Amino acid sequence: MITDIKKEEVRHLGLDLIECSNQLNRNIQKLNQLMEHLQEAWSGEDANIYQEAMRSKYIVGLQELAKQVNNYGIYLNKVPGAYDLLDKTFAQRNINI
Repeated sequence: MITDIKKEEVRHLGLDLIECSNQLNRNIQKLNQLMEHLQEAWSGEDANIYQEAMRSKYIVGLQELAKQVNNYGIYLNKVPGAYDLLDKTFAQRNINI
């Protein structure tokens, strides 16, 4: 099996994903602020149903998405190091076939 990896590109993409996660978290904070302002402008049963759905489903889902995007970015950032370790390990061994 031959594996081709452009280590710096993978590392850079991992960092980009981490930044996307950070941006998503900032947008979630803005959404929470908008929801607070909405409470001041809209009340009643319909408003309560909408606001509860936003807080309990959509915002929670977005937070989980941001967490998973961040985790994947961290993973991609570590992958090149694992390949470096494999390269170093196999370079030091004498393999008899």
